[in-house]
Amino acid sequence: METSKARIPYLDFLKFFAIGSVLLGHSVEQLTGNDYWDNPIWSFIYLNSATLL
Repeated sequence: METSKARIPYLDFLKFFAIGSVLLGHSVEQLTGNDYWDNPIWSFIYLNSATLL
């Protein structure tokens, strides 16, 4: 009953890159003390991701 799924290295890299980008973004935000509502890129991403839910 063991099922093995082949991993796709390309998707693993994309996941790694996405998680790393989030961690880096949060770290930079904390170090600079910037408020995320003042950042138009963050506002754009947040508002568009909310529409996907």
